[in-house]
Amino acid sequence: MSSKVRHFAKKALYAAWQPELPRDVQLRVGMVVHTERVYDKEIFALTQRFARELQERLSVRAILTVMTGANARVRGGMARHSCSDAMLSDRLHSLNEFADIGLHGHYWMDPDLFWIREQSQSRFVSHSPELALTTNNFALAPFETQFLADLEWIDRWNVPFRKIYSAGWWFLNENVIAALLKHGFVFDFSVSWAPWFRNQYTHDAVVRNLLQPGQPFRLSSDKNHINCVPTLTGCGTADTAADLGRILRAQLGASRDVTGALCIHDYDRNYDGCLAWLEYAAESLRASLWSLESLESPGILDRVPEFDLSTF
Repeated sequence: MSSKVRHFAKKALYAAWQPELPRDVQLRVGMVVHTERVYDKEIFALTQRFARELQERLSVRAILTVMTGANARVRGGMARHSCSDAMLSDRLHSLNEFADIGLHGHYWMDPDLFWIREQSQSRFVSHSPELALTTNNFALAPFETQFLADLEWIDRWNVPFRKIYSAGWWFLNENVIAALLKHGFVFDFSVSWAPWFRNQYTHDAVVRNLLQPGQPFRLSSDKNHINCVPTLTGCGTADTAADLGRILRAQLGASRDVTGALCIHDYDRNYDGCLAWLEYAAESLRASLWSLESLESPGILDRVPEFDLSTF
């Protein structure tokens, strides 16, 4: 079906049926941008405009989880776009005026092979478009080296960084979470019930621990803890606002207290679709829209279930 035919089919569907959520659902939605191409001045400008419009129109600060200048794939893009480390840092400082900056982790078994795409065994695999669930392809030493390099780059260039994480390729396991806890990260947006974003580790864990779709939870180790706020769905291809209601109706099931994020890649360039979905969530789905400050304040995450990482 062509995109034009699909659009008209949706228009006809939603003219006859509005996909409302049950009246007793309490929905809270925020925005996380997987920010990978700040080195591209056009994509940077679009992201900056989106963050400004989101704050001005909806009073929401986006969360931008960024790939740093230490990442091999980003360094390749910086070279192609004549973007220095200082320029990349300056752009992140500019984005921080309207958004909160975190880390988006894309890591490889061998970062020199970053240019090989999904067919490669080099990347840390978390999901596939066909199966949504696969085994993990992972080695601790290369992960730790690349993760620490990201943190060192952030420190060296004085990036206005919050301890927020979202996983590239939705890759997450106990080693990654342990590293996040060790280095003081307090929010993660890598867990999802959406079939496009799940991986084997998080899928098994949320089923085993009887967590409901859209339910945040907390993981602890020693005296550290991290709040895992789920990603509800992505809006990279959003073209019809009511799609959000249909997707959430199908995904949430019996869940009634839901807090989560929408996500998009900066290179998707579909920020208008994201704004339309967020406005639809607030107006038609009765959602409260949150920023990081809301999650940090007493209230939303006070009574979430907590698990020790060693037994999760």
